[in-house]
Amino acid sequence: MLHQPYLSLCLADVQDALDAALSDGATNVTIYIPASSPHPFVWSNGASLFIPDGTTKNIRLIGSGQSTTEITHFRIRLPANGVCHIVEFAHMTVDGNGTSGAMMSNRMRAGTPGKVLYWHDFTMKDYNAVYNLHLEGWLGVISGITMIGVDKAGQSDYGITFHGDGQYSDHKADLGTANAMFVEDSSFTDYGHSISLFCDAFVVFRYNIVDNADAYVDIHGPGYNACCPFYPGVSVPNDEHGGGGFEVYNNIFRNYEGAWHIAPRAGTAGIITSNVIESGGSYAVALQVQETCTASTNCGGAYPCDRVYTVGSDGCLQMIENWWVWDNTATRELYVYERPDCADCNNENEHYWNRAPQTGDPVASWTPYAYPHPLRDPAPAPVSPPGPPAGLRVTDE
Repeated sequence: MLHQPYLSLCLADVQDALDAALSDGATNVTIYIPASSPHPFVWSNGASLFIPDGTTKNIRLIGSGQSTTEITHFRIRLPANGVCHIVEFAHMTVDGNGTSGAMMSNRMRAGTPGKVLYWHDFTMKDYNAVYNLHLEGWLGVISGITMIGVDKAGQSDYGITFHGDGQYSDHKADLGTANAMFVEDSSFTDYGHSISLFCDAFVVFRYNIVDNADAYVDIHGPGYNACCPFYPGVSVPNDEHGGGGFEVYNNIFRNYEGAWHIAPRAGTAGIITSNVIESGGSYAVALQVQETCTASTNCGGAYPCDRVYTVGSDGCLQMIENWWVWDNTATRELYVYERPDCADCNNENEHYWNRAPQTGDPVASWTPYAYPHPLRDPAPAPVSPPGPPAGLRVTDE
């Protein structure tokens, strides 16, 4: 069902349109946001489009085009528990102007893990927050987007942060399948972490450009960010699990400011291949066993899986497993961290392979999932709201 009962980009008008759409019986709600006039259109700094608690409808926010619909200080305030199904966001430019916080007030959580979204063809720039876009529990695709951070010395900001369902699991069977969050044909500039994974998230990052990043595309180990205890079957303490795994291939990394570009610090399966590093002598890939969860959080005995290893009395870690790294164009392709307190944590031809999968490996072969992602075919075009009726006349009939 389409809803476009407003004539301007004023926040009050957009809010009225959304509220009206959410109040009827439709499952799917589409709000078309018209071209900005004046351009860009400016909302008050600190104001935000509000999504009320308990909203279960599928919401689509569609502009008229990245060059025609532009809103400065655009922000969305999510429900307190983060559950909000903005399943499509497209065809506009949103600008934090260097002063607004994150585009969304907190992580956008899928009410049921594995719900699919399609975000595409938008520009998001100059939001000054640690976590600029934060998604939890989603599958689907993000494509054709441009994300530009606020360039800082010693950058630590995250472009897109992904959480999974919080259950640390084996992802070997997910390699080359649709069971992932895909990020493709997009660009990321001026972020400390262009994408970062936590809590069993599994992501495919392909055909993107990463420019002037200060850290990397990475998977965090346990201890960095709270996992979600809201999903059925998930009962874990905060700061529990690292990311689940990713496939990173056919990307270009430029003007890099860090020591390495792609850095798994946890994960049960991954493919890293055919990335082009145009940043000098940095390593393309760093495989790391990372102890980040201290004994005081009870992490040593609280994990519901066998992929956690206690390190002395100080804490625990999640080993990388089933990683294949090959054919990345770089001065130095691979750096492997060694730990004296975990001598068997990063073994070549057991935990990682510096080549493609082959017969006899835990994964014998790998074929990339269909590209472009099938959700993009056909890609929806920008749509402008209809204008007022013209040529009306009164007759005697």
